[in-house]
Amino acid sequence: MATAAEDVAAAIKAVHDADRRGDRAAAIALAAALRSRFPAEPTGYRIGAKNLRISGRLDEAEALARAGMQLSPDKSWPLVEMAWTEAARGRRAEAIRWAGDIRARFPAEQSGYRVASAMLRLEGKLDEAAAFARDALARFPGEAWPWTDAAALAQARGEWDEADGLWAEVRTRFPAEPAAYVGGAAMHSRHFRLDAAEAMLLDAIARFPGHRDVLKALAETHEKRGKLDVAAKRYGELRDRYPDLLAAHLGLAEALARMGKRAEAEAACREAMTRLPEAGAPHATFVTLAMKGGDPGTALARSLAAHRLFPRDPQWQQRAETARRAVAAQIIERRRASWQGRPARALARTMGPALRRAALRSRTLWRHWSTAPGGFASRLRRAVVAEIVRRNEYARPLEICLATGDRVIADPSRDLVIARQFLLAGHYEAGLTRWICRRLKPGQTFIDVGTCYGHIALAASRAVGPAGSVIAIDASAARIEALARAIEHNRCGNLKSVWVAVGSHTGVARFALYSSNPGASRLAWRGISETGDEALALLDGLTVVDLEAPDRPRMLTDAERREARVVLVEVPMRTLDDLAADTGRPIDLIKMDIEGAELEALRGATRLLDGAFGPPPTITLEYSTLFPTFGGRRDEIFALFAARGWTAWRFEKGKARGGRLVQIASDTAAPAHDDLVFAPPGKSPADDA
Repeated sequence: MATAAEDVAAAIKAVHDADRRGDRAAAIALAAALRSRFPAEPTGYRIGAKNLRISGRLDEAEALARAGMQLSPDKSWPLVEMAWTEAARGRRAEAIRWAGDIRARFPAEQSGYRVASAMLRLEGKLDEAAAFARDALARFPGEAWPWTDAAALAQARGEWDEADGLWAEVRTRFPAEPAAYVGGAAMHSRHFRLDAAEAMLLDAIARFPGHRDVLKALAETHEKRGKLDVAAKRYGELRDRYPDLLAAHLGLAEALARMGKRAEAEAACREAMTRLPEAGAPHATFVTLAMKGGDPGTALARSLAAHRLFPRDPQWQQRAETARRAVAAQIIERRRASWQGRPARALARTMGPALRRAALRSRTLWRHWSTAPGGFASRLRRAVVAEIVRRNEYARPLEICLATGDRVIADPSRDLVIARQFLLAGHYEAGLTRWICRRLKPGQTFIDVGTCYGHIALAASRAVGPAGSVIAIDASAARIEALARAIEHNRCGNLKSVWVAVGSHTGVARFALYSSNPGASRLAWRGISETGDEALALLDGLTVVDLEAPDRPRMLTDAERREARVVLVEVPMRTLDDLAADTGRPIDLIKMDIEGAELEALRGATRLLDGAFGPPPTITLEYSTLFPTFGGRRDEIFALFAARGWTAWRFEKGKARGGRLVQIASDTAAPAHDDLVFAPPGKSPADDA
């Protein structure tokens, strides 16, 4: 018969084995059994708390950690679990406080430094984080994590060469450390060297078969490269190996959704709901998929079910209300469109292709549909567009009269975003356009940096009048050539187009031109190959307009992804300071939408910002996490303006719809992807919102 000591040892071994396998459910169950049979054995508390924390059951993890403090007051692990649990909750200040307690009581415990360094880095307190990293390297030279922390810190500072070197150093010193490969691949991915990232992770998966972090990073890299079928298989493998890993379930669902397999994506969400009943994210993903799929009824039912499961989470009431409004709007629109649209649809069908194209560019029709959105002219325009789409008559460039009354030439068959919005709605980023036109007064000067089709510049030219001036700047020669024709067609004598990239210095720059989304064209970053293949990965994070279902933005299909091209060209580069000096007059307003190069442009505008050419202008610019910030970090834009005492504002309803301007105090309050307005001291742009 086994002794009590042998029973304890066997139970402890079973818990450790499950923990090492990464079988969270088994580890949690075995730890609970161990605590029940041997309540004085700390292993059941320690392993149970760790696996509950990793599984997202944070309240239970905290309860076990606090019980561990009573049971083992002379041990560090309860404090360590409390620190990591608070970090998982996003309570960084509390996590830092617990880390301080660990260092004070257990100076040899590494987690006291590790938690503090990670949380300070996430808080943006990089100097303090660097101090902890240096201390950790001195105290624990034989450990890999201080090196990985130092590399991650260099990344956070935007010191890419140093970070690259540190990740290489980690792989040399600690070849058996998976984080060295995951971190190095992340650096390659950050610079869109996706071939190199994928190769490094494939090497890592061969070294560490089935390792959770390596497998997850490899699946994400496949997805960024547009290999959605391969990514789905990797996420499926990750889910099968680690069934309690939420990221595996959500990654699989999102990859399937991007492949157009909505039913399979929803099934993946349902499996996650069953496997992880305490997680709200699978329900949220399911609701998002249903809304994007044009099925608000299903989204409403799931939101209400989630509200019953998570009554304290306010998001479900908000999601249910959004879905309820969408259901009501869908019913009303279907009924209204059914009877009101019949005459317009009949007329659009009887028109020939030439007449339909003429209707698109007609200013007479525009005067009616722009002033009466619910009238016959508006219904006729929608019917004409629907007929053009149905008959595939958009396969060549169209001249389109926009909601502003300006005409532009656009090709919806090639440009899957802006041109299609012009065709369907007659506008793009209408809220921002309205605000700019209200802000500008006759006789003022406006600079549009990243003008693309020039639709905002054309509208602004009327706002400033004959005595005013508009300068439209773009690095695409084709776009500038098209804009020159539009200037002539629209008789905008006060609008000048300039072919140039805007940056921190004068010279020559490489520019990446996107075939399927000209608005995403941008400065080419360091390390991009001559083929531009890495740059295509940026398109995978952007939605495109589906002409058949315009209310449901979607990702690129595999076929569209294969057809997408990036052409690298050399273009002249000048600074905003030089361009402003050339105008010979004060600049009143600047709009910048240059896909992540806004910081680079602002570094070449210091004299303009400091009032060298008259009162500093108000500046509106795109502020986004969807793509990297050229030459630095996004928050450096905020710091650059804050150092001069400027204020920052966001659009209450976003740049598409506008609304009033709301002042924000810091980068953390900024939206993930929208335009912000920065106003110099003494100016308030809110009056013009």
